[in-house]
Amino acid sequence: MVLILGIETSCDDTSLAIVQNHKLIDVLTISSSKLQNKWGGVVPEIASRNHEEHILPLLLELLNKNNLSINDITHIAYTDHPGLIGCLLVGKIFAKTLSFLLNKPLIPINHVYGHIFSVGLTNKLIFPHLALVVSGKTTSLFYVKSYSEIITLDSATDNALGEIYDKVARRLGLDYPGGPIIDSLFDNELKVKPLLKQKSNPAKLFSYGGILSATLRLCETESNKEYIATVFQSWVINELINKLKYWIEKTNTNCITVSGGVAANKYLRSRLNELKAPTLLVDLNYAGDNAAMIAYYASFLI
Repeated sequence: MVLILGIETSCDDTSLAIVQNHKLIDVLTISSSKLQNKWGGVVPEIASRNHEEHILPLLLELLNKNNLSINDITHIAYTDHPGLIGCLLVGKIFAKTLSFLLNKPLIPINHVYGHIFSVGLTNKLIFPHLALVVSGKTTSLFYVKSYSEIITLDSATDNALGEIYDKVARRLGLDYPGGPIIDSLFDNELKVKPLLKQKSNPAKLFSYGGILSATLRLCETESNKEYIATVFQSWVINELINKLKYWIEKTNTNCITVSGGVAANKYLRSRLNELKAPTLLVDLNYAGDNAAMIAYYASFLI
């Protein structure tokens, strides 16, 4: 029996999960987002200290809840990169300590790849497929041939889209995380004047510096938060949809997966119906950072 403990500490979520033979047994997550709220974003020191405080009690709770012993664990998977260095170190040291004490093999996991395959927690994956990962750490598009063969087609050259959402929200005086709040303010019926022209060449890499600057400038003259949220979100979601349409044609793919925290965006989800290929969406329970995706992906790498 293969029983994998997954550990995720790349940002402000402390998460542990257990996967048995590609099936999720349980996942527990504690977030420091409320502590981060007054700062308008993640303070790495606060996040890493929160990981240190909760990671061991969370493990004990996970084991007790599922009537398991730590000795039942056969493998230990942890987020190795990318992420906040201090936060990653907490998870890495915890994983390595357990591995040493229990004499169990370690499986370092790419956090972004974990998001790619998080869709498989509730869907049957089809290979090859296009995978869009949109979060606070990355905005990337991949051509996925298998669990071990992943080709990067596009990746943001400046800021991840989730991070841009948070920066706009902070400028508007909204709480952290800002993405869900901006999405709730968005009004598709509202007539707005585009801040920027949509990019004419979807083959160009993701870049959000221009729309961020334009939106922040708009905030200086426009007080209507619904208007700002709408003009901003219309542009960035249009960009994502145009990218997907381009790569669907170019790769002749017959399946798309969408994951990451921004995959919870209601407007994005509604626009995916425009695509000519079936779309598999990550379950909302696994859209944000979580250890379930880490342990699940690791189960295919053994």
